Order: sequence, then C-alpha cells, then structure tokens
Amino acid sequence: MFTFGSILVSTSATGSPVESTCAFHCKTPDANEKKEMLCNTICSSNFGGFPDLQTIAQTLATKHLETSMKFLMMSTQFSNWKTQRNGFSKLFDSLSDSTFNDAVNIIQYMAKRGGRLNNFKVELGTNQNYNISEIDALAQAVDVEKGLAKEILEVTNTNAQVDSAFAHFLVDEVSEKHVDRIHILTGHVNNLWKVIFPHRNSENTRGFVIHMFDTKVLG
Repeated sequence: MFTFGSILVSTSATGSPVESTCAFHCKTPDANEKKEMLCNTICSSNFGGFPDLQTIAQTLATKHLETSMKFLMMSTQFSNWKTQRNGFSKLFDSLSDSTFNDAVNIIQYMAKRGGRLNNFKVELGTNQNYNISEIDALAQAVDVEKGLAKEILEVTNTNAQVDSAFAHFLVDEVSEKHVDRIHILTGHVNNLWKVIFPHRNSENTRGFVIHMFDTKVLG
C-alpha cells in the first residue's frame, strides 16, 4: 500500500495494484487488451453495502410510483362532473406528485451509487375502488402513507450498518416528507370527522359541511 497525496492505494507485495481495484483493471491498455468490461464493472460508484440493497431500493421506488398512481386516480375521482370536489382533487394531485418525486429521487440515488433497475414494472391493482367518500379517501391516504413510512424506517434500522449512506439518504430525503404528509392528512381527517359527525343523520347538512371543507380548507 502506498500514499498518493493523502490517498491510500492498495497494492500487492510486488507494488502492483491488487486485482480487485480500479487501478488494476483500468490501467493504460495494451494493444490486445480485453478487460474493458471488467473495467466498467470494477471501477464504478457501486461500493459499500449498497450492491446488496439495490433490490430493496428498487422495491421502494416501485411502491412509491404505485402509490402516486393510486393518488392520481383518487384525484380524478373527485374532479369529475358528478362529484366536483376540487379541493380534494387538488390535495390528492399534490400527494401524487410528492410520492412520484420520492420515487424519482430513489431511482436517481440508485444511479448515483452505480445501481440499475432490473425487470422494473409498475402495476395498479385491478380491484381498486376509487368511488369512496371524502373521509374514507383521507383515511386511506393516511394508512398508505404510514405503510410506506414504516417500511422505510424498517429498511433504515435494519441496514444502517450495512450502508449508512443509503440509510441517511432515506431518512433525509424520503422519510421526512412522509412525516410531513402524514401530519397534514391526519389533521384533515380529524378536522373533517369533527364537523361531519354531529350531522351524520342529515345528508344535506353533511354535504354542505363537506362542501365548505372542500372549498375553504382544501381549495
């Protein structure tokens, strides 16, 4: 091992770079050199424990994209001519954008660490029912966000020692956004429930209260 500036470089007993290093595989090529593919493989930004976590990262990205699609469908449901809850539509459209951006951030981080997507596909369940009430939609959104947040916390706690950089990324760039969204959604659920519960037996009054919540709180 020798020092190049302040950087330590691994060498064999003869002073040559060891076989697992970038310097060994990406040295100035001879005329008949055939190690190009090994150079690309060895000399990449994929290091630490992240190679073992790429599947987990891809799964998280997929689930965020699927959640984004679900929120988008819910937004569409509230914006149709029959429902006309533009405030709720705007809220779920914002949730869709936020979870989509989370997925993009995770995929970009994978690329930054030398990872790649394998057999990547996003599916939206065919048995999903989006024709639900306003309070039910908000409650479902809370459960979905909490599910994703808990999964991220589990991945972070389990793999913090495997690759601390990936764990810090999840906490700083993804988990905190879930915390904010859960805070907002639970506030909406509790506030709406408080104002519609006293009018649970009066459909007209309950409809008016929801309309005011949609236009004044969410609109």
